[in-house]
Amino acid sequence: MKKTLLTSVILFLGTLSLLGQEENTPLVSENWGDYYYLNQNFKKAVNFYTRSKDSLPIDTRRNWALALSAMNKKSEAKTQYAIVANSVEARVEDYYIYAGLLFDEKQLAMEYRDKSFRLPWSKPSLFQNDSLLFKKRFDQEAYSINSLKGNTKRSEFGMLFLTEDEQSSVFYLSEQDKTKASKKVLKRIKTDYPIYNFHEGVFDKTSFTLSEQEEISNSINSLFQEGPASFHEASGQLYFTRSADELDKKKTVQLNLYQIQLFDLNQNKTPTALPINVNEFSTMHPSINAAGSELYFASDRPGGFGGMDLYRVTIEAGVFSDPINLGADINTVGDEVFPYAYSDQFMFYSSNGKEGAGKMDVYLAENRFENRWETHVLGAGINSDEDDFSFGLNENLALGYFASNRKGGQGADDLYAFDFAPTFHGIQDRYQYIPSDTLVVALNHVLVNDQLNLEQQDPLQRLIKKEAELILPPAFGTLELNKNGSFLYKNTQPTQAKDSFAYRLTSDKGVSESIWVNLDRALVDKEDLNPIVADAFLPIFYNLDESSILTTYLDRVNEVVAVMQANPTLEVELSSFTDCRGSLEYNLTLSSRRTQAIIDYVQERISNPQRVYGKGYGEGVVNKGFKKDYALVVGSFREPSNAAISLSQLKRKGFNPITQVVDSSIRVLVSQQDSKADARQAKEELKEIGVDTWILINPCIQVSEEVHQQKRRTDFKVIRL
Repeated sequence: MKKTLLTSVILFLGTLSLLGQEENTPLVSENWGDYYYLNQNFKKAVNFYTRSKDSLPIDTRRNWALALSAMNKKSEAKTQYAIVANSVEARVEDYYIYAGLLFDEKQLAMEYRDKSFRLPWSKPSLFQNDSLLFKKRFDQEAYSINSLKGNTKRSEFGMLFLTEDEQSSVFYLSEQDKTKASKKVLKRIKTDYPIYNFHEGVFDKTSFTLSEQEEISNSINSLFQEGPASFHEASGQLYFTRSADELDKKKTVQLNLYQIQLFDLNQNKTPTALPINVNEFSTMHPSINAAGSELYFASDRPGGFGGMDLYRVTIEAGVFSDPINLGADINTVGDEVFPYAYSDQFMFYSSNGKEGAGKMDVYLAENRFENRWETHVLGAGINSDEDDFSFGLNENLALGYFASNRKGGQGADDLYAFDFAPTFHGIQDRYQYIPSDTLVVALNHVLVNDQLNLEQQDPLQRLIKKEAELILPPAFGTLELNKNGSFLYKNTQPTQAKDSFAYRLTSDKGVSESIWVNLDRALVDKEDLNPIVADAFLPIFYNLDESSILTTYLDRVNEVVAVMQANPTLEVELSSFTDCRGSLEYNLTLSSRRTQAIIDYVQERISNPQRVYGKGYGEGVVNKGFKKDYALVVGSFREPSNAAISLSQLKRKGFNPITQVVDSSIRVLVSQQDSKADARQAKEELKEIGVDTWILINPCIQVSEEVHQQKRRTDFKVIRL
């Protein structure tokens, strides 16, 4: 079992497809290790973990140990897992896994194993005051719940599917039809339970209708109590609850488990009592797993935690093992009943002994290891403020069903069902990258928040495997997105400060809408720079219409070279500008030449020259479209709709107007001129055709030479220290 657990912990993850990059970056070795671990390349993962720093995060250390174990390096795995198991951040399952690695220290292994079974799971309560988790779970129903057409004033519960199609044959329980014989018998006994018998019907999935056929033959129904059943299709074996053959001394009916071949129900054959029944105590509510190898049931036998507890037995060649109580993770001083074995990992049941929404609630239990379970109360719609029980989930029909005595029903207990068609949505993520390096996203991959959010809203999401599928790649880099949500991103245009990509969640239950991932280029705040580095990156200025480095500023550029050589991981972006004189196109080209002049100088003199890059931005002012010294303004508008009307009118007259945003107003310019005289003449011509304007002087010609000089510069931004 221990070996199985270690393997399953490691191997549930996806496969690897890798971009080529600088894998020798020492600062992110643990990220590379986690990336390879998640993608099952354990040899590479261990190689990177070995090269990492000693102070690794516990999650990374755990992955290192599990990767070693997967490579059958048990001794080394034990060394690494010892650090995890003895950390204050250790989880319950860490003690169990570590005990499995202590193969040569039996006493110590037993201590850790005992610890793993003794300690409770650590998770927040949904029912704390003003809990956001409670609101997520119970403020909105995740499914449309349907009361079955066919519910009556009597009780209906315990629906069991014998076939799985649009018109499914089902058994269900309803109150016994009273006959003279049954009335006579019931006068002589006492029972703690209502008297129910099995009924046969047809369930229509499209209309949520239950059509009763008839009460089933006496092979399964008796004068006393019948209870829920479970059917194993492969063997044809039906397990069901029934009152004992004899009454106890108090004339009280107790419940036992029986089995019979479904085919034999109409052959008047007698069901066989299971050997796990206990005299004078009830054993009921069977649920057989898909393999037919494990049977879950409820019982109030001695040695439990309270009222009814849940138990499990294994079945091998028809032989039943001794029952195992499912433990304190599930059982309480109250009643735990109606187990439903969904899979080897998951089980549903109902309890009135835990924190819940009502008197008895439905829970999903996840088997973590051996007899340890983590439980999750289901949300609004399934659970009400009354009793909700007898829950089942038919995977082939994509149908959930249960019983409840909630308000608004037809009888004491009614049957309800819903289409198991969960919705999927994601949460936008944001990551920071350094242009010269590969962004390695492993443990904090894109599915982490998506899965957590979905499962907090609806625990049934835990049953569904989800994968990430790329929808739209990034615009300024290359991306390798794995199905498990881990990814590699390499920026190819370092002057772009932002990038993004979109993916969607895929599953066999449907897909999500596009989910965006935002990628921001890293930037070091000036306050975080030490004085030596900060002083090295002062602006460089230029003469008018020149791009060469002035002798006056050559010392500054050499200081940039010296600091970058002394700090081999330091990364810098250059941004160059011009003054406002000249056309926009020319100034953009001039500023780009200025940037390139410094890049060429620095790159020739440092190692890893890709660490310096940049871009020219031209004038770098808000005079977009203002290309000449004078312009004619039609008007200034506070409302965008009024500015749009003005633009439309001018275009219909054959003009190509432009707009400028000035404070909170939108200015509409209709014509630009090189001289004031030309502007005056154009103004008169426009007035003659009904267009009133006023003359605006380009701010550029009003600026002093000192201000122009300050505009002609190159700035530096430190992207990484």
